[in-house]
Amino acid sequence: MPADETTGDSQAHHPASVFTASIRRRDLVAAYPDLNPACDEMGFGWHAPLKENVERPEHGLLELARAAHPPYVAFSRDWRRESMADLIQDIVAHHHMPLRNELRRLEILMARALHHAPALGRTALPGQFTDFVKRQLAHLDQEEYVAFPLCTAQLQRKHPMAEHDRQQFKVAIGEMSNGHVDTEAFLYSLISQIHAVIANAPHDIALVGTGLAAMQEDLSVHQMKEDGILLPAMTALAG
Repeated sequence: MPADETTGDSQAHHPASVFTASIRRRDLVAAYPDLNPACDEMGFGWHAPLKENVERPEHGLLELARAAHPPYVAFSRDWRRESMADLIQDIVAHHHMPLRNELRRLEILMARALHHAPALGRTALPGQFTDFVKRQLAHLDQEEYVAFPLCTAQLQRKHPMAEHDRQQFKVAIGEMSNGHVDTEAFLYSLISQIHAVIANAPHDIALVGTGLAAMQEDLSVHQMKEDGILLPAMTALAG
C-alpha cells in the first residue's frame, strides 16, 4: 500500500506533529506518554527515528495513532493573576502543540477508515474533515505568527499605540475569537456525522470521533484562556 493511503498527503503543512516517520521515540512519548508499550511492541527504540526502527513506518504510524489517547488539559491555574506573556506560552505548549499532533493523528485514522470503507468517501464527512483540519491549522498559524507576536509587542510597548497599529491589533485579536466560533461549529457537525455513520464504519472512525470529542472538551479550556483572559487583557491595553 502506498504510504499516503495511511498517512495522508499533508505532512508538509504541520511539521510540528509527532506523527511522522522521522519522529524519535523520546519526542513521541513526551507528547503521548501512554505510547511507551506500543513502541516496545513494535520495536521502536530510543536511538533512531521511526523510519529506521520499523520495516514499514506507515503501518507503525497507524498503530501508534490507534494506541494514543487524546491529550486533555484541565483548567487548574488562575491565569488572571499571572503574566500574559506566560499565558501565551502556556497556550502554545499545552493547547496548540497537542492540537497539531491530534489533527495529524486523526488524519491518519481517517485515511485508513476511508481506505477500508470507500462508501464513506461518498458522504460529506471526508470533505468536511479535511476542511476542518485546514481551517484549524490556519487558525493556529494566525495566532502564533500574527496575533500572539502583536500581543507580545503590546505587552512590551512603552508608548501609546498608533491608530494604524491599533486597528491591525484589533483585527488580529478579532480573528482569534472568530476562529473559536468556527471551531465549535465544525466540531459539532463532524461529531454528529460520525455518530450517524459509526455503526457501519471501521473502528478507526470511532477513534476519530473520540479524538474530536476530546478536542471539544479541550476547546472549552482553550477558549477560557484566550477569550476569557488574554483577549480582554489585550483589548484593555490597546484602548
